[in-house]
Amino acid sequence: MVLWLDGFDWLPGNTGDVATTDLQLKYSTALAGSIQVGTGRDAGKSLRMVAIPAGIFRTFDSVDELVIAFAFMHSDALGSGRIMSLNDNTLGRQCRLDLNDSEQLLLYRGNGTELLDTSTTQLVEDVWYYLELRYLVHATAGSYELRINGNTEFSDSGINTRGVASDVLDLFVLADDCNRTVQFDDFNIVDGSGFLGDSYVRDIFPESDGDDSEWTPDSGTDHFARIDETPHDGDTSHLEGALADRDLFNLPAQNIGGQIHGVQLNAIAKRVSGSNLKLKQVVKSDGVFGGGDSDQDVSSTSYDHFFRITEDDPATSATWQPGTFNSAQFGIEGG
Repeated sequence: MVLWLDGFDWLPGNTGDVATTDLQLKYSTALAGSIQVGTGRDAGKSLRMVAIPAGIFRTFDSVDELVIAFAFMHSDALGSGRIMSLNDNTLGRQCRLDLNDSEQLLLYRGNGTELLDTSTTQLVEDVWYYLELRYLVHATAGSYELRINGNTEFSDSGINTRGVASDVLDLFVLADDCNRTVQFDDFNIVDGSGFLGDSYVRDIFPESDGDDSEWTPDSGTDHFARIDETPHDGDTSHLEGALADRDLFNLPAQNIGGQIHGVQLNAIAKRVSGSNLKLKQVVKSDGVFGGGDSDQDVSSTSYDHFFRITEDDPATSATWQPGTFNSAQFGIEGG
């Protein structure tokens, strides 16, 4: 099961620009002024941290095992520190992945409680690497495996992998304590079902209105044009909807050469009036709807980020295929 996806292509501005406006709707941040837009590993954009303790973090659905994966690049010849950690949001850090002065990766249990392993591969600066860490947290039957560019770098099992007194993983942190400039791209988290392999995450914005246009645009008649801004511009461009109102949108066709592991729908919304308001993030494929039961409470009068992940085409109940994805419509509905 896919727990989180982000390709960072949605970041506003150009390479070197500070990337805080919309970033702080999706993530909590540390030293936000030192988080920038970077150049992606395959065109597009990446997330770039240029100083300690710049970093991002976010909670997710609790699991005891997961695979966290991302494309990673660093620069600056000297410096070391933490590039990623997995936490129990209540009790603290379960593990951390560091980069040392010799450009090797070090996996620690807890916040440096015990060094579990060290990579032999050195990550040369200014080169993209795809890192995948599977981590099962347990006091006696824990395990881990780190892959670099699809190859197993180190692993172990039947050990204590707890950093705190729980088997909970529900918070990730990227960077926040590394003495190098670091960049992240194509970020994903899945449960313990297995490695996805080197994967790309694409951020796609609506390009036209779909079959339903029941929300009210603040201006004009093209609904998609009121929600395709980056950065998000607050009340300047928006749609307003009520119970059962539904808007669907067409996306630009994508050239997809491999398997689609998941589709994450993202929305930024707030409550204007009333109470007990909900948002559904829906899909229509070959006339079949999905996501009608995806109610999420919209309780704040300030903008919040909402997301839903779908791994299967509702028309087939099977994995998304490139053709059916390109012909599907995605949207929002008042619940």
